[in-house]
Amino acid sequence: MIEVDSDKLWEKLTKLSLKTKCKKAAVAYVSDDVFISFDKGDVLVVDASEESISFGRTSAKILSDAFNKGAAIYSCDTLHGKTIVFDQHAYIGSANISTNSKENLNEVGIISDHPDVMSGAIKFIDGLKSQSLKVDRKYIEKILKIKVKKTIPSRKKKRKIEIGKSSTWLISVRNDAEYPGNKSAVDDDSRRIAAAENESAAWFWMKNSYKYSDKIKSGDSVVIIEREETKATSPEYAYRHFAIQEITDDTVSKTKAYHYASSNEHRIEWSKFTDLAEQTGISRLGSGLNTLRKLTKKQSSLLFELWSFEQKSKH
Repeated sequence: MIEVDSDKLWEKLTKLSLKTKCKKAAVAYVSDDVFISFDKGDVLVVDASEESISFGRTSAKILSDAFNKGAAIYSCDTLHGKTIVFDQHAYIGSANISTNSKENLNEVGIISDHPDVMSGAIKFIDGLKSQSLKVDRKYIEKILKIKVKKTIPSRKKKRKIEIGKSSTWLISVRNDAEYPGNKSAVDDDSRRIAAAENESAAWFWMKNSYKYSDKIKSGDSVVIIEREETKATSPEYAYRHFAIQEITDDTVSKTKAYHYASSNEHRIEWSKFTDLAEQTGISRLGSGLNTLRKLTKKQSSLLFELWSFEQKSKH
Protein backbone atom coordinates (compact mmCIF):
# COMPACT_ATOMS: atom_id res chain seq x y z
CA MET A 1 0.00 0.00 0.00
CA ILE A 2 1.27 3.44 -0.98
CA GLU A 3 -0.98 6.43 -0.21
CA VAL A 4 -0.38 10.08 -0.94
CA ASP A 5 -2.37 12.29 1.41
CA SER A 6 -2.74 15.91 2.37
CA ASP A 7 -6.10 16.94 3.80
CA LYS A 8 -6.34 13.93 6.15
CA LEU A 9 -2.61 13.51 6.63
CA TRP A 10 -2.45 14.52 10.30
CA GLU A 11 -5.51 12.42 11.15
CA LYS A 12 -3.75 9.35 9.76
CA LEU A 13 -0.41 10.18 11.39
CA THR A 14 -2.05 10.64 14.78
CA LYS A 15 -3.86 7.30 14.53
CA LEU A 16 -0.65 5.52 13.54
CA SER A 17 1.22 7.14 16.41
CA LEU A 18 -1.36 6.04 19.00
CA LYS A 19 -1.22 2.36 18.02
CA THR A 20 2.53 2.16 17.38
CA LYS A 21 4.75 0.44 19.91
CA CYS A 22 8.01 1.88 18.68
CA LYS A 23 8.69 4.93 16.53
CA LYS A 24 11.79 5.97 14.59
CA ALA A 25 11.79 9.49 13.23
CA ALA A 26 13.96 12.05 11.50
CA VAL A 27 11.96 15.30 11.58
CA ALA A 28 13.60 18.69 11.21
CA TYR A 29 11.53 20.56 13.81
CA VAL A 30 9.51 19.26 16.75
CA SER A 31 7.64 21.84 18.81
CA ASP A 32 4.54 19.92 19.93
CA ASP A 33 3.83 16.45 21.29
CA VAL A 34 0.02 16.51 21.34
CA PHE A 35 -0.28 14.60 18.06
CA ILE A 36 2.93 12.57 18.02
CA SER A 37 4.98 12.00 21.16
CA PHE A 38 8.18 10.06 21.82
CA ASP A 39 8.58 7.63 24.70
CA LYS A 40 10.83 4.82 25.92
CA GLY A 41 12.40 2.90 23.05
CA ASP A 42 11.61 5.55 20.42
CA VAL A 43 14.31 7.21 18.31
CA LEU A 44 14.14 10.87 17.25
CA VAL A 45 16.65 12.70 15.06
CA VAL A 46 15.82 16.41 15.10
CA ASP A 47 17.41 19.81 14.60
CA ALA A 48 18.05 20.66 18.24
CA SER A 49 20.73 23.24 17.49
CA GLU A 50 20.88 26.39 19.60
CA GLU A 51 19.58 28.40 16.66
CA SER A 52 16.50 26.19 16.19
CA ILE A 53 15.78 26.20 19.92
CA SER A 54 16.19 29.99 20.18
CA PHE A 55 13.74 30.63 17.34
CA GLY A 56 11.20 28.16 18.70
CA ARG A 57 11.41 25.79 15.75
CA THR A 58 12.22 22.94 18.11
CA SER A 59 11.03 22.93 21.72
CA ALA A 60 13.60 22.17 24.41
CA LYS A 61 10.72 21.32 26.78
CA ILE A 62 9.30 18.71 24.37
CA LEU A 63 12.74 17.14 23.91
CA SER A 64 13.31 17.14 27.66
CA ASP A 65 10.01 15.32 28.26
CA ALA A 66 10.83 12.73 25.59
CA PHE A 67 14.35 12.26 26.98
CA ASN A 68 13.00 11.74 30.52
CA LYS A 69 10.56 9.11 29.20
CA GLY A 70 13.45 7.15 27.69
CA ALA A 71 13.49 8.21 24.02
CA ALA A 72 16.86 8.30 22.27
CA ILE A 73 17.37 11.78 20.80
CA TYR A 74 19.95 12.95 18.28
CA SER A 75 20.59 16.46 17.01
CA CYS A 76 21.36 17.13 13.35
CA ASP A 77 21.53 20.80 12.36
CA THR A 78 21.45 20.04 8.60
CA LEU A 79 18.24 18.01 8.76
CA HIS A 80 15.36 19.26 6.63
CA GLY A 81 13.58 15.99 5.84
CA LYS A 82 10.54 14.54 7.61
CA THR A 83 10.41 10.75 7.93
CA ILE A 84 8.67 8.62 10.56
CA VAL A 85 8.52 4.84 10.85
CA PHE A 86 5.45 3.56 12.74
CA ASP A 87 5.93 -0.19 13.26
CA GLN A 88 4.87 -1.50 9.83
CA HIS A 89 4.21 1.84 8.11
CA ALA A 90 6.51 4.63 6.99
CA TYR A 91 5.72 8.31 6.44
CA ILE A 92 7.81 10.50 4.14
CA GLY A 93 6.64 14.04 3.53
CA SER A 94 6.76 17.74 4.32
CA ALA A 95 5.28 18.03 7.83
CA ASN A 96 7.22 19.03 10.91
CA ILE A 97 5.70 17.97 14.21
CA SER A 98 4.05 21.23 15.21
CA THR A 99 0.66 22.82 15.76
CA ASN A 100 1.41 25.26 12.97
CA SER A 101 1.97 22.37 10.56
CA LYS A 102 -1.27 20.67 11.54
CA GLU A 103 -3.57 23.67 11.66
CA ASN A 104 -2.17 26.31 9.29
CA LEU A 105 -0.11 24.67 6.56
CA ASN A 106 -0.84 22.49 3.53
CA GLU A 107 1.35 19.44 4.03
CA VAL A 108 1.66 16.37 1.84
CA GLY A 109 3.21 12.97 2.35
CA ILE A 110 3.38 9.31 1.48
CA ILE A 111 2.26 6.65 3.96
CA SER A 112 3.24 3.13 2.94
CA ASP A 113 3.81 -0.41 4.17
CA HIS A 114 5.74 -1.28 1.01
CA PRO A 115 9.00 -3.05 2.01
CA ASP A 116 11.15 -0.83 -0.20
CA VAL A 117 9.69 2.34 1.33
CA MET A 118 10.05 0.93 4.86
CA SER A 119 13.63 -0.13 4.23
CA GLY A 120 14.59 3.22 2.72
CA ALA A 121 13.06 5.18 5.60
CA ILE A 122 14.76 3.06 8.26
CA LYS A 123 18.13 3.21 6.50
CA PHE A 124 17.86 6.99 6.19
CA ILE A 125 17.05 7.45 9.89
CA ASP A 126 19.77 5.03 11.06
CA GLY A 127 22.35 6.56 8.74
CA LEU A 128 21.51 10.07 9.92
CA LYS A 129 21.52 8.98 13.56
CA SER A 130 25.05 7.57 13.24
CA GLN A 131 26.32 10.95 12.08
CA SER A 132 24.41 13.12 14.54
CA LEU A 133 25.07 14.39 18.06
CA LYS A 134 23.68 12.10 20.77
CA VAL A 135 21.63 14.26 23.11
CA ASP A 136 22.43 13.60 26.78
CA ARG A 137 21.19 15.17 30.01
CA LYS A 138 23.88 17.85 29.93
CA TYR A 139 22.75 18.93 26.46
CA ILE A 140 19.10 18.96 27.58
CA GLU A 141 19.98 21.19 30.53
CA LYS A 142 21.87 23.55 28.22
CA ILE A 143 19.06 24.02 25.67
CA LEU A 144 16.47 24.45 28.44
CA LYS A 145 18.33 27.62 29.43
CA ILE A 146 18.17 29.15 25.95
CA LYS A 147 15.86 32.15 25.74
CA VAL A 148 13.27 31.64 23.02
CA LYS A 149 12.56 34.60 20.79
CA LYS A 150 8.85 35.10 20.50
CA THR A 151 7.72 34.49 16.95
CA ILE A 152 4.10 34.64 15.89
CA PRO A 153 3.31 32.45 12.87
CA SER A 154 1.33 34.20 10.17
CA ARG A 155 -2.34 33.29 10.36
CA LYS A 156 -3.37 32.19 6.93
CA LYS A 157 -6.42 30.24 5.97
CA LYS A 158 -5.37 26.67 5.29
CA ARG A 159 -6.35 25.50 1.83
CA LYS A 160 -8.38 22.33 1.59
CA ILE A 161 -6.76 19.88 -0.80
CA GLU A 162 -8.37 16.56 -1.61
CA ILE A 163 -6.04 14.02 -3.18
CA GLY A 164 -8.32 11.54 -4.89
CA LYS A 165 -7.47 7.90 -5.27
CA SER A 166 -5.36 7.12 -8.31
CA SER A 167 -6.15 4.32 -10.76
CA THR A 168 -4.13 2.16 -13.13
CA TRP A 169 -5.44 1.50 -16.64
CA LEU A 170 -4.45 -1.19 -19.12
CA ILE A 171 -4.78 0.34 -22.59
CA SER A 172 -4.04 -0.84 -26.12
CA VAL A 173 -2.56 1.73 -28.49
CA ARG A 174 -2.42 1.57 -32.31
CA ASN A 175 0.29 3.81 -33.72
CA ASP A 176 -1.38 4.10 -37.12
CA ALA A 177 -4.65 5.46 -35.69
CA GLU A 178 -5.12 8.96 -37.16
CA TYR A 179 -6.02 11.61 -34.57
CA PRO A 180 -9.12 13.58 -35.71
CA GLY A 181 -8.68 16.55 -33.39
CA ASN A 182 -6.60 19.74 -33.27
CA LYS A 183 -3.00 18.49 -33.47
CA SER A 184 -1.48 21.87 -32.55
CA ALA A 185 -3.28 21.84 -29.19
CA VAL A 186 -1.90 18.36 -28.52
CA ASP A 187 1.60 19.52 -29.45
CA ASP A 188 1.30 22.46 -27.05
CA ASP A 189 0.41 20.15 -24.16
CA SER A 190 3.17 17.69 -25.14
CA ARG A 191 5.75 20.43 -24.67
CA ARG A 192 4.72 20.72 -21.02
CA ILE A 193 5.47 17.09 -20.23
CA ALA A 194 8.23 16.61 -17.66
CA ALA A 195 10.54 14.05 -19.23
CA ALA A 196 13.91 12.82 -17.98
CA GLU A 197 16.99 12.44 -20.18
CA ASN A 198 16.03 8.89 -21.22
CA GLU A 199 12.34 9.73 -21.73
CA SER A 200 10.26 11.40 -24.41
CA ALA A 201 6.80 12.96 -24.43
CA ALA A 202 4.12 10.60 -25.77
CA TRP A 203 0.34 10.51 -25.98
CA PHE A 204 -2.63 8.43 -27.00
CA TRP A 205 -6.20 9.43 -27.72
CA MET A 206 -9.72 8.11 -27.49
CA LYS A 207 -13.23 9.28 -28.29
CA ASN A 208 -15.32 10.76 -25.49
CA SER A 209 -17.90 8.07 -26.18
CA TYR A 210 -15.54 5.38 -24.90
CA LYS A 211 -16.61 3.93 -21.56
CA TYR A 212 -13.64 5.18 -19.53
CA SER A 213 -12.61 8.31 -21.45
CA ASP A 214 -13.84 10.70 -18.74
CA LYS A 215 -12.66 8.49 -15.87
CA ILE A 216 -8.95 8.52 -16.70
CA LYS A 217 -7.53 11.45 -14.74
CA SER A 218 -4.26 13.30 -14.54
CA GLY A 219 -2.05 11.38 -12.08
CA ASP A 220 -3.48 7.98 -13.03
CA SER A 221 -1.09 5.32 -14.31
CA VAL A 222 -1.34 3.60 -17.68
CA VAL A 223 0.14 0.29 -18.79
CA ILE A 224 0.46 0.57 -22.56
CA ILE A 225 -0.04 -2.30 -25.01
CA GLU A 226 1.42 -1.15 -28.32
CA ARG A 227 1.12 -2.26 -31.92
CA GLU A 228 2.42 -0.43 -34.97
CA GLU A 229 -0.55 -1.25 -37.19
CA THR A 230 -4.19 -2.06 -36.51
CA LYS A 231 -4.00 -5.03 -38.88
CA ALA A 232 -1.18 -6.67 -36.89
CA THR A 233 -2.28 -10.01 -35.42
CA SER A 234 -0.86 -9.14 -32.00
CA PRO A 235 0.84 -6.24 -30.22
CA GLU A 236 4.62 -5.97 -30.35
CA TYR A 237 5.35 -4.49 -26.93
CA ALA A 238 3.97 -3.48 -23.55
CA TYR A 239 5.19 -0.60 -21.38
CA ARG A 240 5.16 -0.50 -17.59
CA HIS A 241 3.24 2.16 -15.58
CA PHE A 242 3.48 5.67 -16.99
CA ALA A 243 1.79 8.56 -15.17
CA ILE A 244 -0.72 10.73 -17.06
CA GLN A 245 0.55 14.32 -16.82
CA GLU A 246 -1.74 16.29 -19.13
CA ILE A 247 -5.09 15.74 -20.86
CA THR A 248 -6.06 17.60 -24.04
CA ASP A 249 -9.84 17.83 -24.28
CA ASP A 250 -10.94 18.60 -27.83
CA THR A 251 -14.63 19.49 -27.66
CA VAL A 252 -14.94 19.88 -31.45
CA SER A 253 -13.77 16.37 -32.36
CA LYS A 254 -15.09 15.02 -29.05
CA THR A 255 -11.80 13.36 -28.19
CA LYS A 256 -9.27 13.39 -25.37
CA ALA A 257 -5.51 13.02 -25.71
CA TYR A 258 -3.60 11.69 -22.70
CA HIS A 259 0.04 12.72 -22.30
CA TYR A 260 2.84 10.95 -20.45
CA ALA A 261 6.64 10.58 -20.45
CA SER A 262 7.61 7.36 -22.23
CA SER A 263 10.75 5.25 -21.95
CA ASN A 264 11.89 2.09 -23.68
CA GLU A 265 13.70 1.03 -20.50
CA HIS A 266 10.45 -0.46 -19.19
CA ARG A 267 9.37 -2.10 -22.45
CA ILE A 268 8.92 -5.86 -22.81
CA GLU A 269 7.74 -8.06 -25.64
CA TRP A 270 4.04 -8.95 -25.88
CA SER A 271 4.64 -12.66 -25.20
CA LYS A 272 6.49 -11.87 -21.98
CA PHE A 273 3.78 -9.44 -20.91
CA THR A 274 1.07 -12.08 -21.31
CA ASP A 275 3.09 -14.31 -18.96
CA LEU A 276 3.25 -11.54 -16.35
CA ALA A 277 -0.44 -10.76 -16.82
CA GLU A 278 -1.36 -14.39 -16.17
CA GLN A 279 0.69 -14.40 -12.94
CA THR A 280 -1.03 -11.17 -11.91
CA GLY A 281 -4.53 -12.48 -12.54
CA ILE A 282 -5.23 -10.27 -15.56
CA SER A 283 -7.31 -12.40 -17.90
CA ARG A 284 -9.15 -12.07 -21.24
CA LEU A 285 -6.36 -10.27 -23.07
CA GLY A 286 -7.03 -12.01 -26.39
CA SER A 287 -5.18 -10.20 -29.16
CA GLY A 288 -5.01 -7.03 -27.05
CA LEU A 289 -6.54 -5.01 -29.90
CA ASN A 290 -9.31 -3.22 -27.98
CA THR A 291 -8.07 -3.62 -24.42
CA LEU A 292 -9.19 -0.86 -22.07
CA ARG A 293 -9.74 -1.73 -18.44
CA LYS A 294 -9.08 -0.58 -14.92
CA LEU A 295 -6.72 -2.76 -12.91
CA THR A 296 -7.25 -3.42 -9.23
CA LYS A 297 -4.67 -2.02 -6.82
CA LYS A 298 -3.48 -5.57 -6.15
CA GLN A 299 -3.11 -6.33 -9.85
CA SER A 300 -1.28 -3.06 -10.50
CA SER A 301 1.12 -3.46 -7.58
CA LEU A 302 1.90 -7.11 -8.34
CA LEU A 303 2.37 -6.40 -12.04
CA PHE A 304 4.79 -3.58 -11.19
CA GLU A 305 6.81 -5.82 -8.87
CA LEU A 306 6.94 -8.78 -11.28
CA TRP A 307 7.87 -6.46 -14.14
CA SER A 308 10.69 -4.92 -12.08
CA PHE A 309 11.99 -8.36 -11.14
CA GLU A 310 11.86 -9.49 -14.76
CA GLN A 311 13.90 -6.51 -15.90
CA LYS A 312 16.45 -6.82 -13.11
CA SER A 313 17.02 -10.48 -13.95
CA LYS A 314 18.09 -9.46 -17.48
CA HIS A 315 20.99 -7.39 -16.18
